[in-house]
Amino acid sequence: MTTKQILFQIRGVKPQIIGKKPVVILPLEQYEQIKAKLELSAEDLEMAQSSIFKAAIAKVRKEKKLYSSAELKSIFKL
Repeated sequence: MTTKQILFQIRGVKPQIIGKKPVVILPLEQYEQIKAKLELSAEDLEMAQSSIFKAAIAKVRKEKKLYSSAELKSIFKL
């Protein structure tokens, strides 16, 4: 997600020039929401690019076995 895309998502926020660099002033709550979305996106990207993760997903998708509640209790030792 680029800076422009983030700015378009937030209404009424316009970049301002302070010194030589443009800055954006946001309420802390909005900043935290954007930060959380970007962190999730980075984690999703890392997982998607992992060959081990892709292989594990493919293996699970091929497996169509269903478990009863009794089997799950014994597997997870509940």
